[in-house]
Amino acid sequence: MKEPATLPIPVTLLLCALFALAACQSTAPVVEPETPGETIAVVDDAPETPIGMARVNASSLNVRSGPSTSDSIVASVRRNQRVTLLSRNGEWARIRIASGEPGWVAARYLREEKGCPPDRDFEVIESAPLTFSDSGAKGSVVVEATVGGNGVVDTTKIISNQTGDEALAELAALEVTKMRFKAPVRNCVERKFIYTYRRTF
Repeated sequence: MKEPATLPIPVTLLLCALFALAACQSTAPVVEPETPGETIAVVDDAPETPIGMARVNASSLNVRSGPSTSDSIVASVRRNQRVTLLSRNGEWARIRIASGEPGWVAARYLREEKGCPPDRDFEVIESAPLTFSDSGAKGSVVVEATVGGNGVVDTTKIISNQTGDEALAELAALEVTKMRFKAPVRNCVERKFIYTYRRTF
């Protein structure tokens, strides 16, 4: 009677080790590496109800994607900028900035305010000071201005220039930068908005 073939001992040990490894991989729980600090799942799908308003009490404050200094920076806010307070988590506060983007900041750099302003549309506080040019060109210039939540014009873009004179277009853009606004409020936040300025020469 022929005896069954046997594998050499090293090969047998290798096969047993591979089998054990496969069994462990299929049954053992996956262990995640520990990360410092507390982790919180942030869900932005559902609208969050504000719990108050606050002003930034630091020259510049990083807004992060989560409540930890290891989370990425998504924006920054400056001193006295108003933000919506959404929730608190220990030393961190979840806020919404004027652009509408939510994020986390160190709570100690916020000064809470009472109440929440009602929704409103924008208002012009200071009109554009009209300046005049010796150019004989006639027509209108349309400038699109991006206005921050603080009511100050951040950027301008010339949309059209029927005068054909670039100096007049630049003059119109300069005029709109000197305007001041009361920004619109939506959900307790003074919002950034686009203002269209039409100047006729």
